[in-house]
Amino acid sequence: SLNGFSVVPAEEGAREFFISGVASERSVLVSFAETLKQAGLFDGVSVPLSLLAKESGIEFTLRATGAF
Repeated sequence: SLNGFSVVPAEEGAREFFISGVASERSVLVSFAETLKQAGLFDGVSVPLSLLAKESGIEFTLRATGAF
C-alpha cells in the first residue's frame, strides 16, 4: 500500500519524486517499480538494494526522476 508521495525540485525543470509505502512481498515491490519504469512518465526509477534483502512487509521509499 502507498502512504506517501512528495515532489522535490531538482536541476533545471527536473523533479525528484519520492513514493513510499509498504509492500506485502518483495515481488510486489519489484513489480511496482517495473510498472513505474515502463509507464514512461519518469526518466528513472530507483529501488535501494537494501529493500530487496527482505522477503515481506517491506517499508519502502522509491525515488523517481523526471522533467515536468
